[in-house]
Amino acid sequence: MGDVMWVRPDELAASARVADALAEEFRAPAEGAVAASRAAAAPLAAWSVGGALERMADGWAPALDGLRQRFCETAANLDRAARQHRGTDRAVAGEFLRAGR
Repeated sequence: MGDVMWVRPDELAASARVADALAEEFRAPAEGAVAASRAAAAPLAAWSVGGALERMADGWAPALDGLRQRFCETAANLDRAARQHRGTDRAVAGEFLRAGR
């Protein structure tokens, strides 16, 4: 037989909670970085550095939001995997019980 892989649904669910917490914790610093860049750009609008700061904020905003969204998607996928493994474990246990009767 091949290698055995053990999946612990509780560990998947715990990892999902961590990914969800990271997404939430990441929100404020990410939004703050974009807002700080825009705030710094405003008084420097007449200078080339003002435009550069604004473009930087324009680039960061979707990238940072995308990263936060990946944390959310990872959390959802880990949670879904945990639920599916629990369901499979219950189904297999039920089959063993029925076969033993």
